[in-house]
Amino acid sequence: MLYLNRVPDLTTLEIFRVVTQTGSISKAARELGMSQQAVSARMRALEATTRLTLLQRSPTGVQLTPHGLGLQDHADRILEAAALFQKHVTATSGERGASLNIAASQTLAEHLVPRWLMAFRRELAATEASPTEVAVTVGNTQDVIKFLRSQVVELGFVESPNLPPDLSHRVIATDQLVLVVTPSHRWATLSSPVPVSDLARTALVMREEGSGTRDALDVALARHGTAPCAPALELGTTSAVRSAVVAGIAPSFLSLRTVASDLEARRLVQVPTALGQVTRPFNAIWHGPVHRLSAGARQFLALANGAKS
Repeated sequence: MLYLNRVPDLTTLEIFRVVTQTGSISKAARELGMSQQAVSARMRALEATTRLTLLQRSPTGVQLTPHGLGLQDHADRILEAAALFQKHVTATSGERGASLNIAASQTLAEHLVPRWLMAFRRELAATEASPTEVAVTVGNTQDVIKFLRSQVVELGFVESPNLPPDLSHRVIATDQLVLVVTPSHRWATLSSPVPVSDLARTALVMREEGSGTRDALDVALARHGTAPCAPALELGTTSAVRSAVVAGIAPSFLSLRTVASDLEARRLVQVPTALGQVTRPFNAIWHGPVHRLSAGARQFLALANGAKS
């Protein structure tokens, strides 16, 4: 028999994820619609369950400890697996109604998909169309491609410049990757861009292979005749990478969308590099001609394509 007495419940893991994303108990409480005391109690219970110190608290917010960084990566994966489980149960339980299954890689899922979902619902309400339940699965670029090929989802949104030829695609936006460090890092006060040779010699915090962030950085380095950087730490989620950089483990390239609030608060500093501007496309991907998509998928695609990003 498997004993899971040190595994927290999903609600606690979800609260932990929001705390790590906002960097603050009070901000997490506002986002979750809970009291600050309730969120604090959940975090204390999580630390008691795991018997680990996960958060370093200060008057300005919270930071993840090394144990917290490790748990964050696992928590994100557990929550993603739980979402897939729930979707499978719903699909096989005989529930009826209009539905649309999509998948998105992480920067898109965190920063653009929620906005598209709200606009999609408003559009349906304005036209008095039947409600469409949208299920969103989150993974890296290769995960999204796999979900699409296995017909788990009808429409995917990815961040990689490298797309397989068997899938249809449309560029819906562009994204900028920036090198970020802590204010105490030696690169934070440089008067000139970091040379490509220095980047090649520096171990970075990186996403796993198969992620759009990793692919875009590899392409940018290859244009300068440089092999991919060696990782100081390899993590499976964007939020975990961001937390590792804030903790001072090593620099990283991250989406400007992801670190905008950290740059404004001076938790991180953007550092120019000799790579110039590192951009990547945001693509919608699907199987076959666009007219073969369901009406809901075509409507969602058109909305995402026309939305301000």
